[in-house]
Amino acid sequence: MMLRAWQRFRQTARTDWPWLVLEFAVVVAGVTLSFALQDWRDQRDAGTDRHRLLKALRDDLLTDVAMLEQDLAVLDALAAAHWLVLDEERRGAASPEDLDTALDRIITYKVFTPNDTTWRMMESTGSLTLMDAEALLPRVVRLYEQGYPGVEEWAHINRDFVLRELIPFVDAHAPFVGATEDALSVAGLHRTLPTLVALSHYMNLVRTGRLYKSAQRAVTLGVKDEAQAIADAIAERLAEDS
Repeated sequence: MMLRAWQRFRQTARTDWPWLVLEFAVVVAGVTLSFALQDWRDQRDAGTDRHRLLKALRDDLLTDVAMLEQDLAVLDALAAAHWLVLDEERRGAASPEDLDTALDRIITYKVFTPNDTTWRMMESTGSLTLMDAEALLPRVVRLYEQGYPGVEEWAHINRDFVLRELIPFVDAHAPFVGATEDALSVAGLHRTLPTLVALSHYMNLVRTGRLYKSAQRAVTLGVKDEAQAIADAIAERLAEDS
């Protein structure tokens, strides 16, 4: 039986070989086309993921830029309060309300927490490779691993200084100011000023606080500008992909 089957196969091969070759070519072409189609789909999906993730990252960065701009305005106000208390002439010409505000701002700090949801997701899923490794990726990595931590570090330095140095000293040495109907009101703080400014240690604390606020502002400004620049670069990349 095997012999007869082999003979029939040889006869068919001799007579129908053009059709066999054609069928084989059709099968090969079909498999090749299938692989090519799948590769195209994979590239399309990767392009869609890249566009979606880059857009989400840009949105996070723009949110951070807006927050950092607000922080800069707050830090400017805090630094101005330090200058007011340190400058005898300006201090003498200021109204009680301005002095109340200044003394409150001296014991105020500003913290910052970046919106890093998309960054953490890309980092954990290996999606960072979707960014241009030669240009965009290194800048984003530096921002999230060095820039933002630098802002947070200076914010923590200022917070710790206020909570561990300034406030305890004021509590220990400033005269008591009676409570007002509004528990959050700073009215009356100016009455503690003559006692505090006469203490050299307090004035040194104010000078140190001003330096810390200035350093935090400088780092915040640099990081804000870099975050904006990266967001602009991502927007250009998205426009090119569209």
